[in-house]
Amino acid sequence: MSPDSRPGPAVDTVGTGDPAVDTAGAAATETVVEPAGSAEVRPAGSAETERRSRLVLLIGMVAVLLLAGAVLLGVARHAAVTNGPLANEAFVDAPETAELIGQATEAMKTVYSYDHRSLAANEQAARAVITGPFVEEFGRVFEPVKQLAPAQQAVLTTTVAAVGVSLLQGDRARLLMMVDQRGTRAGNQQITGITGRLVVDAERVDGRWKIAGVTEE
Repeated sequence: MSPDSRPGPAVDTVGTGDPAVDTAGAAATETVVEPAGSAEVRPAGSAETERRSRLVLLIGMVAVLLLAGAVLLGVARHAAVTNGPLANEAFVDAPETAELIGQATEAMKTVYSYDHRSLAANEQAARAVITGPFVEEFGRVFEPVKQLAPAQQAVLTTTVAAVGVSLLQGDRARLLMMVDQRGTRAGNQQITGITGRLVVDAERVDGRWKIAGVTEE
């Protein structure tokens, strides 16, 4: 038998009969092993309560964020409807926009066209499609025409090559127009054509769109 396989000395497990001695010996031979971190171990019920508390807190935070987001979206939409893109009916009301473009285009052609043979009728037709401060401005511009056109036998024709609506709110509108003007004088002499971009303000008066102002872009 090898030295490592030999049995060790027998351990006497019989008590001495003295309770004090037996108890001391038992205490000396007992070894208590505590698991690492045993001081931090909490009842299972306490951990579950904490987990639920954290879950409730998280749900509450999400609800607050959703509510805040809804409020911000509501404010943004109100601002857009009041002052922003959604306030422009041209984006959402196609029939109204088409009516505006049609009437404003015809009005511009009438205001900026004339024939020396029918100046009175031209002026009357133009005044029927203008309103506001533009009435006075038209009068200042057309007065020299009435004086010079008959002698020059001038004829001026205006067409609108392109038009877009930048604003349509209720009875007010603003358009951007590309305007072409061609004319002749005595002897069919061709007047140099003019093409320009104009910003046109329009107002609806008695159910019809009229020109309220014209400025060069």
